[in-house]
Amino acid sequence: MNSLVKKVIVKNQEIKEFVPVGIPEGKVAERVSLSLGNQNTWTDVTDRQCLAADGVVAFGILFLPEEIENGLPKTIHLKIEVPVEGKMKVLAIIEQAHFESLTLKGDTLQLYRCTKISNRHMDLMRRKILIWKMFNLSIERDFFDTPMTKWLYRQLVATYTYPRQVFLIQIGEKIIFPIDICFFDESKGHFAFGLKVKNRLNKLIQEGMPVCIYTISSDAYEAIYELSESFALSDPDKVPAFIGNKMTMEILEFKNLKSQIFYGCAITQVEEINSQERFLHHIHFIRYLSALETPDYTVEHLKKAAIA
Repeated sequence: MNSLVKKVIVKNQEIKEFVPVGIPEGKVAERVSLSLGNQNTWTDVTDRQCLAADGVVAFGILFLPEEIENGLPKTIHLKIEVPVEGKMKVLAIIEQAHFESLTLKGDTLQLYRCTKISNRHMDLMRRKILIWKMFNLSIERDFFDTPMTKWLYRQLVATYTYPRQVFLIQIGEKIIFPIDICFFDESKGHFAFGLKVKNRLNKLIQEGMPVCIYTISSDAYEAIYELSESFALSDPDKVPAFIGNKMTMEILEFKNLKSQIFYGCAITQVEEINSQERFLHHIHFIRYLSALETPDYTVEHLKKAAIA
């Protein structure tokens, strides 16, 4: 473990459960593959998978017609590979069971819950120690809304091994905040997002309050996390530079996934406000410690925290 990582770990207040990372469009280096059977055959589904809920963790998969011509699989496996020392290495394999479906425009997003996790970050002993330490630190900080267990924590480590893009959601004119439980397929006009079940905004959305989604730059991640409900985008002359595209949503369907209400949407309009070089994503801190060698990624904030 290098000295930078040691300093960050010692300064517990600087440890971020989910590390903000800047990634240029189309430059996500991690790959997600799907196996419908015995894990001998894998299909790349990087652009067809998403996080749908974070307690218990649920994934969304957009199947191709030929993949389900013999019926929808009840159990699947996903593996997440990341670049390590110039080669792709498997850091997580997740077994999942089907439990729900969500309607999108012309497609159906199939939802699967985690049933088994194999985390392969670092060597076995180091991985166990770090997951144990990070789990206990999370309990101390009361970071999660959902009651945290060791099993759920292991799921989150695996899930955020793949970078999850962060967007801003705007409900009405004045309510705006970042979200990373999303599915986005711009070519098909698909978007799906999750809000905590207890979030009072679910009522407003379900009553027809307008919803817009914005892509955001990683350059201003601190300002983005500090947004409040008083933040407004109604004046186009005052829109901050970290706002990229504005996408107007039509809510098609929603499902209660116990921890999240998950909404399926159609993108009805896209407006480019500012061009962007890097988009904000989240990865888990243990994923960061395992390997972050991709030169297109930026994590300058962690370096600053380590030497502060």
